[in-house]
Amino acid sequence: MIIGTLPEPQTHPQWEGIRALLKRGGDRSGSVDWEPEHVVWLVIDGKQIIAAFSTKVFEGESVEVVNLGGHRAREWLPDAESLVDCLARLAGAKKIAAQGRAGWARLNECLGYRIAGKRDDMTIYEKVL
Repeated sequence: MIIGTLPEPQTHPQWEGIRALLKRGGDRSGSVDWEPEHVVWLVIDGKQIIAAFSTKVFEGESVEVVNLGGHRAREWLPDAESLVDCLARLAGAKKIAAQGRAGWARLNECLGYRIAGKRDDMTIYEKVL
């Protein structure tokens, strides 16, 4: 399994499918699917994109996981979180924030995230660095 960022995502030949994964996450969380300041990440197994997510860096403050769409998160989430953690620390962030369904709590807790609140039907997760 490979996890990495996608520079200039809108030029990727599979951008429409990748954006659809991001949109699925955005539709659930109420956020936009992608903006140019987002870092787009892909999770690839063999030749198949199994997940996509985006992050936004708030210099010196936080990194936010904006959208996440895909499947088999148990398999790749710990490795992806390590990479986002590294990005956040390099950016001087003090925390990583994300929002999602309540079901993410099981996966996020063992990665150091706590529930920081709720907004509508979404749970807000936070990891202090």
